[in-house]
Amino acid sequence: MKLAVFRVDSGITTGQGHLGRCVILAQELIKNGYRVVFVSRRYPTSVSVTDLDSRISELWIDRPHEFLNEQIWGEVEQTHDADFIRQSFHADQIALLVVDHYGLDHRFESRVPAEKTLVIDDLFNRTHDADWILNTALENPGQYANLCLRPYLELLGPSFALVSSAVRESRERYDLKITTENLVYFGGGSWGAETLETLETLKELNAGPTHFILNPHAPEFPELKRRADLIPGFKTSPPVSDFAGLLQKTRLFIGSSGATTWDRSSVGVPSIVFTAAPNQEGIATLVESKQAAVTLGELSSVNIRRKLPEAYRRLADFTALETISIQARQLCDGQGAQRIVAEISKEPVRNSRN
Repeated sequence: MKLAVFRVDSGITTGQGHLGRCVILAQELIKNGYRVVFVSRRYPTSVSVTDLDSRISELWIDRPHEFLNEQIWGEVEQTHDADFIRQSFHADQIALLVVDHYGLDHRFESRVPAEKTLVIDDLFNRTHDADWILNTALENPGQYANLCLRPYLELLGPSFALVSSAVRESRERYDLKITTENLVYFGGGSWGAETLETLETLKELNAGPTHFILNPHAPEFPELKRRADLIPGFKTSPPVSDFAGLLQKTRLFIGSSGATTWDRSSVGVPSIVFTAAPNQEGIATLVESKQAAVTLGELSSVNIRRKLPEAYRRLADFTALETISIQARQLCDGQGAQRIVAEISKEPVRNSRN
C-alpha cells in the first residue's frame, strides 16, 4: 500500500480551510489505495483529523505553539519538521508528500525523501521543490516559473478545487427557488467583529431568516448569540459538520472569499463576499471575473456598513440571484480531487529524488 504524508496545521489563527481541503484529497487517495498520515503541530485550537475521518492517521510534532503564523519559517523550524518526518517514516517509502502550509518552502520540501511532492499554494511568496503546484484561484500558467527549483507541473483553476462528496450531492439536489435562508460565515479564523457588524446591517435591512456561523472560541461568540436570539428568524451556531447540507437550503451567502468558495460555487449558492486575507485575493478576483459572486473588497466594518446594503438589495431580485447561481455552478463542477489524483498517478516531470 502506497504511503501519502500530509504536512498541514489547523487552528483558529489559520482557520480550518487547509485541513478541510487536505482531508478531501486524502479521502480520494484512500479510495485509490493509499495509506494516509497527517503530520501537524498541535496548537490550542487544533483539530484532530481522526475526528473528521478515522481512516486517516495522524502524528503530532512536539513543538511550542507560538510558531503558528503565516510568515515563512526559518531554517531551524523547517529542518525540525522535515527531520521529524524522516525519523517517523524511516522504514517506509513515502510515495507522496503533500504540503499545505504558508510557513514551509523548499528548505522543508527538499529534506523529506518522497517519491513525489505536491504543494498546495495560493500565495506567491516562497520557493518550492515540488513536482506539482496546486492553485485553484489561478488560471494563468507560468507564475511559479521563478519559484520552483526544478521542473514541475501546475494544477490551476477551479477544475482542481477540492470539494467533498457531500457537496457534490448537494449540488445535485440544490434548487434556488425553494431556498429560504441567508448564511453568514467569515471563516474559522474570524474573531467575530465582522459577523456582529453584518448582523446589525441585516437587522436594519429586515433580512429575514439568517444563520450566523462563528467559531465558539471567538471572543464575540457569546455576544453574537445574545443579539441573534433577540431577532426573530436569526440564529447562531458553531461551524457545522454538515456544511453541505446547510448550503442546500441557503438562498444567499455573506462572508469571506475563502475556503468555502468552491463548495458554494459547486452547489450554486449566490454569494456576497469580502476579502479577509491576502490568500483570498486571487479567489475574489477570479469569481468576480466570472460573475460568480458579488465581491465587495477588503473586509472591514466600513465596507460592511457602506457596501453590503446596496448589494443585498440588488440581490433581492430573483433573476439576479439566479444569474449568479448559474455562473457559480459553471465555475466549479466538484470533480477536483479526482482530477488531482489522476495527475499524480502519472510520472512526475523529472525523476524521483532519493
